[in-house]
Amino acid sequence: MIYSFGDSFTVGLGADYKYEQSLLGDHPDWSNMSETKKNSNRKIVYDYRVKNSFTHFFSELINQDYDNKGFIGCNNNYIVDYICNEIVGGVITDKDLVLINFTSSLRNYPSFLPHFFTSRPEQGVEGITFGQTEYDDNHDLEDVGGHLKNELLTKFNGRGEPFYKYIGKYKQTYLRQSFSFDSLDYYNQNLIIFLQNLLSHYDIKYLMFDAFDPMVNTTNINYTKFIDQSTYWGFNKNTIWSFLKEKNDDLLLEDRPEQTIQSKKHPSKAGHKLFATELYKLYKKKYGKILI
Repeated sequence: MIYSFGDSFTVGLGADYKYEQSLLGDHPDWSNMSETKKNSNRKIVYDYRVKNSFTHFFSELINQDYDNKGFIGCNNNYIVDYICNEIVGGVITDKDLVLINFTSSLRNYPSFLPHFFTSRPEQGVEGITFGQTEYDDNHDLEDVGGHLKNELLTKFNGRGEPFYKYIGKYKQTYLRQSFSFDSLDYYNQNLIIFLQNLLSHYDIKYLMFDAFDPMVNTTNINYTKFIDQSTYWGFNKNTIWSFLKEKNDDLLLEDRPEQTIQSKKHPSKAGHKLFATELYKLYKKKYGKILI
């Protein structure tokens, strides 16, 4: 079995943007639609995305079943937690292949902020921002909604709102005063090393790659001698987004308006197919043609 982990790039969001939106927010009856019908449409769109994702096309190339465990908007905290749960729980074994598509490290919830004894947030929106482009453009930095906020509002009977207003303002203070990419570089490189050693410990085959922001920056911190680059597509060179963007073919990226939350466009169906072929080249080089 092939198991893939990652964010919206893994799920397949944007494989056919116009078709997806025609069943969602752009549907002419969306505002009057029952929640049951909306959920039905969401399920249709989700299934469509997964069946047009790189995981699906890659699975066809090696003739194996797959389970796409991508989660839209997730952060790398969530990805490592999910992988470890599936390995320790016996879902993923040495007969499987794991595809790990890292998202932007700017989505991680800062470790020094309180969790109030809840699990750490899986949604990227609870971190600093969606990604490097949004950070550079100073977009949406005060948006801290999502899992942890909703959990705290319930836990404290709605009294968590002033705290989250403070956190929204503190993000700006943090970025001006004491934020450093070095902390992310330290975390990212150690996360990669940890996962590679864990998967090797269990004799599980794997491939790693980046969705749209590079995971590794070695300007001030460099542990790359401990990273197995032979299992990491585009290591310190390419992301899925940059690989497709440099082809100068608009058909490889989703057909959506530029001004949306996510500045870097997702792969289209054609983009997913092309990347799957590229990933297959690395798979053959590293593992040959047989999964088991």
